[in-house]
Amino acid sequence: MCWTVGSGSLTCDQISELGQSVTELDVAQLQTVSSSEFRDCAYQLGRVVNFTAEQWQALAGVAKQVLVYARISYLVVFSTGIQSDLANGRITAARQLA
Repeated sequence: MCWTVGSGSLTCDQISELGQSVTELDVAQLQTVSSSEFRDCAYQLGRVVNFTAEQWQALAGVAKQVLVYARISYLVVFSTGIQSDLANGRITAARQLA
């Protein structure tokens, strides 16, 4: 699947439309998610499996921007997805996310 974000940022609607295929987006595309879109879609992103370590790092960077403003409940499911990938060996070290 070829997906282009265009000149704008990646939206929650686009992420939802992609479903598990969101893993086909590159790091630069994932980094375009705005804080508000990330807050709206943290649950959806947390349910995705098979992100690469680099993709998780990109999303963790966005999450860090949101942490100041977001309620922790939005990020619980997102972190569960990271933990799932760690447990299943898809990320080799938790330090890669820092």
